[in-house]
Amino acid sequence: MQAVRSIVTRLFILFMCLSVVPTAFGETAAEYVHDSHQKFAIGDMDGAIADCNKAIELDASNEDAYCNRGFAKISLGDKDGAITDLNRAIAIDPTNVDAYDIRGMAERDKGDFDAAIADHTKAIELKPDFAPAYLERGIVEEMKGDVDGSIADYSKAIVLKPDFTSAYFARAHAEKDKGDLAGTIADTSKLIEYKPDDAGAHYVRALAERASGDLNAAIADYTTTIKLQPSNNDARYCRGCLLYSLGDTTNALVDFQTVIGMYPPADYPRFWLWVARTRLGDGKNAMTELKDYVATLKASGSNDWPTRITEYLAGQLSDQKFLAAAKDSDKQTESKQLCQAYFYAGSKHLFAGDRAKALDYFQKSVATKRTGTLEYIGAAAELKKLKSDKRSSL
Repeated sequence: MQAVRSIVTRLFILFMCLSVVPTAFGETAAEYVHDSHQKFAIGDMDGAIADCNKAIELDASNEDAYCNRGFAKISLGDKDGAITDLNRAIAIDPTNVDAYDIRGMAERDKGDFDAAIADHTKAIELKPDFAPAYLERGIVEEMKGDVDGSIADYSKAIVLKPDFTSAYFARAHAEKDKGDLAGTIADTSKLIEYKPDDAGAHYVRALAERASGDLNAAIADYTTTIKLQPSNNDARYCRGCLLYSLGDTTNALVDFQTVIGMYPPADYPRFWLWVARTRLGDGKNAMTELKDYVATLKASGSNDWPTRITEYLAGQLSDQKFLAAAKDSDKQTESKQLCQAYFYAGSKHLFAGDRAKALDYFQKSVATKRTGTLEYIGAAAELKKLKSDKRSSL
């Protein structure tokens, strides 16, 4: 949940809930606190802290100054310093809702999830309609593995604040993790209604659409993501894989080449580039490039699973050794690697003219049921083509 957990975004949402009112012109503590708001809003955390320091020098009992300084310290990674400031704010006013909620953030970032939940819960007890506290508690619950609890809190936040886009985004992620693709699509679609240019929302919706089998919709959302974030190589890579699966090999090739040009160490785009180029009849040059990349990996001492795929596609591993390399003690990892292995093996045999072996491998890839995996989608598409070709020949 990288986007929703962006520290600046999260803190800014809660920051706006603080009730600091600007005072008349003058070097007052309240004015320094107000100025810290403005600096925080533009990302000037050091400036915000400096203003809070001045406010505290003028009024050591100004709880808002400690809260604001705690906010800024969290964003700078000073979790302990933030907690110290928030403890002071709570000591001054034990009913300070914001102080409890902000302290919960710092505790969560320290890994003290139980303390964080306790503080967010205290904030909710003090102010039952405080939507940000439900969001923050939901984030901690999800980090603890309580996905149902997190969804309940995100839902409550949305009921209290129907335009709370961060809560929609958080709930969409939780629903995706739970396998509720329809819920993910519904929440990201709602978020997009409020924020059409939210690249993260389009990207997450594309993930759910692709997992649900709506490849054209996923391609459209990946395309929008790329327009909004031209440097988003993951969206471009995923789009290329889906284009390939739908038979648009030429445009898929462009996506893979673009990703590799922007980020040369990209492993999987190189595998799919090999697949696309070989399908387009440029297998010789595709193989030469892949062998050169294998040499680079070996020179660096790389020995991971992507290296095994590279060696296999470059003709340096047999089917038997390649499939054996896909085995792993973790069953989830193993099923994903086998799904990938069967797809690449099926593609290799297909291009070599061994349709029977290719069909067998593609079926085995699909049998792993790793439906959201790009190789699964590719294998399912190849199976559909092979079966259609077989019917046509009858």
